[in-house]
Amino acid sequence: MDFWQLIETIVLPLAGGVAGWLVKARKEVHEKQRQDNAFLKDMQESINLLADENRKLMEQVVELRRENAALRAEVGELRHKLENVKTITRKA
Repeated sequence: MDFWQLIETIVLPLAGGVAGWLVKARKEVHEKQRQDNAFLKDMQESINLLADENRKLMEQVVELRRENAALRAEVGELRHKLENVKTITRKA
C-alpha cells in the first residue's frame, strides 16, 4: 500500500466523518439555542400577561379598600346616631 492509497482509504473517509460530525454537532447547538430562545420568549409573554393581570387586580383592591373605608366611616356615623335613639325594646 503506497502513500496515496493510504490517504484514499483511511485519511479521507476519516476526515469526512469528522467534518460531518462537526457540522451535525453545530446544527444541534443552533437548534437547541433556537428552542431555548422560543421558550424564553413564551415565558416572557406569560410574565407580561401575569404582570398586567396583577396590575388590574391591584387597582381593584385599592378601589375596594377605599369603598370599605368609606362604608366603615358611614357605619360608624350611623352607630353614633343610633346611640341616642330610644326604641320600644330598649329601656331608657
